[in-house]
Amino acid sequence: MAADQNKLDSEEFDNHFREHYNWLCYCAVKVTKDMDVARDLVQDFFVYFWTNRDRLQIEGSFKSYASRAVLNIAVSHMRHTKIREENNSAIAGEEADNSFDTGTALQEQEFRISRLFEAINELPEQRKRILIMHQFGKLKYAEIADKLSLSKNTVKTHLKLAYKILRENLDY
Repeated sequence: MAADQNKLDSEEFDNHFREHYNWLCYCAVKVTKDMDVARDLVQDFFVYFWTNRDRLQIEGSFKSYASRAVLNIAVSHMRHTKIREENNSAIAGEEADNSFDTGTALQEQEFRISRLFEAINELPEQRKRILIMHQFGKLKYAEIADKLSLSKNTVKTHLKLAYKILRENLDY
């Protein structure tokens, strides 16, 4: 029975990984602006999640928990990166950037990203799925159409409407 439970946990973990990896990479890349760093941070999250799965108690959906966790990890990474760069600049004798301005910019960026995620989550499920596949999975219209058994024009329409709604909700 214990072996079956571990297998179930492993299968559940694999499902979470497959279902949410691209979305979480997108969440992280919006903060880091570097896809390789974003992938590393998401990988770190899943390693942490797996090693601490017995102690974690997730209230709400896994996607919400994971999105917030990855955002926090990414913002923390950016802060640490900034501190490292400032220390390297100080060692080299260069002036450090004004940390207040950078801190304010990071807070504003975190707020804007949070608003973006909320707006994306409010999209109808099919539209959200197509947007994520296109933006995060880097799939072409035809590939999305094939995977979802839709026409290419339907995919284009969903994306057009998703971008329109996001622009309206985010005042862009």
